Amino acid sequence: MSFLGSFFDRTPAFDRFEGHPDGADALRLLAAEDWPGLLVLYDKLTPQSRMHLVQGLGMVHPLDIPLPSEADSPGIAAIIGGMQVDLAWRERGYGRGDEVTEDRFERMYARLQTAEHLLTSAAGRRGDDPCVQGWLIRCNTGLGGDPERAANLAAKLSANKARCLQAAHHHITYEQAKWFGSQPRMWAAIEQWTDPLPSPAWLGLIARGHIEDWLWLVAMRDDEREAARHEARMEDPDYFDELNALDDRFWDLLDAVGPIDPAELRFAHNQFATLFQLVYRLGRARPHVEAVGATPARWPQCYLASPSPMKGWNDLRRRCGLPLLRN
Repeated sequence: MSFLGSFFDRTPAFDRFEGHPDGADALRLLAAEDWPGLLVLYDKLTPQSRMHLVQGLGMVHPLDIPLPSEADSPGIAAIIGGMQVDLAWRERGYGRGDEVTEDRFERMYARLQTAEHLLTSAAGRRGDDPCVQGWLIRCNTGLGGDPERAANLAAKLSANKARCLQAAHHHITYEQAKWFGSQPRMWAAIEQWTDPLPSPAWLGLIARGHIEDWLWLVAMRDDEREAARHEARMEDPDYFDELNALDDRFWDLLDAVGPIDPAELRFAHNQFATLFQLVYRLGRARPHVEAVGATPARWPQCYLASPSPMKGWNDLRRRCGLPLLRN
């Protein structure tokens, strides 16, 4: 962008809390190092909202300011451990594994080892918190993907009566071909978490599965023949019918069940918005884009958008016939 273009650019800054209503309070408590206060805030939230909030804390906390390596309570250990998981991925960066330098991997591993220590200590006394199990799955993914540990953690998460959409997504991520599984294993995990369906928002996991198929088979393009087959499938009317039926099911169930966890709903709308952007079905994307509003999630939008999440989001809004967001 030119100097003048940069000077007059009115694109809003990206909200690293991605619209979480308690983000400002959490940031204030973090700045004051008020961990007991953060725990009070954390415990009043739903599991999905907890993971959303702690992810935001991990995205705003400076990498050069250390966090405590021990905690006074299992709840505080869970919060700090969850933050360290997101800080670890910031240390790594978000490119392919073969694009990550050795020093970045070392910093990532160090944070994940600290996170695993904290989260394991929390798990013994907060076994009913699915966020802890979800973060431990994410730790295992980054630390080498031990299959026995992965299976054990997934079983504990599945047995937990409390459900957390983002924790289930971490399990699904582990099972993908780009990590330690395959696309069929990813789809088996998605089926596990969506049958029976905890709420309409969990259909967002199916939408994300379609996005991840495109990412692995087409965008990463390790197999040209497989990429060509999947590109052809994505232009098949039967494929559009499948996606439309999924979207219709989401809206129909949403009308039928009434209000659901807003944090879960945000996850779903972000997945559907990106999926229909990906397949150029902007009429289908528009109501999801409207529902997300001015605070999109970075992922999966960044698979498709420019390096600036908000510029990519504004471009999608423009293509959907929605007003641009301005400062």
